Amino acid sequence: MLTGRDALQLLVSPVPSNLELVGVSGDSIHANVMGRLFVALQDPTTGCIYHVDFGGAHGLDGCPLNILSLPLLYQSGAIARLLN
Repeated sequence: MLTGRDALQLLVSPVPSNLELVGVSGDSIHANVMGRLFVALQDPTTGCIYHVDFGGAHGLDGCPLNILSLPLLYQSGAIARLLN
């Protein structure tokens, strides 16, 4: 899930989204936009840049921050490491 502003900058071929989100209050809202999320990541040790396709992502106006699902990344074979 991306903020509306970041979604417009980062998503490739954005189209209207039909994703419905339900909050802890039980109220539902719909995401505004969806598309493929491609991001360039730089290795802090070597400086190498990797272009990563995170697949489908949604943007929501009013979303306070970007959210990345590590469990979904793990399911697709990704490995995440925390750096000090």
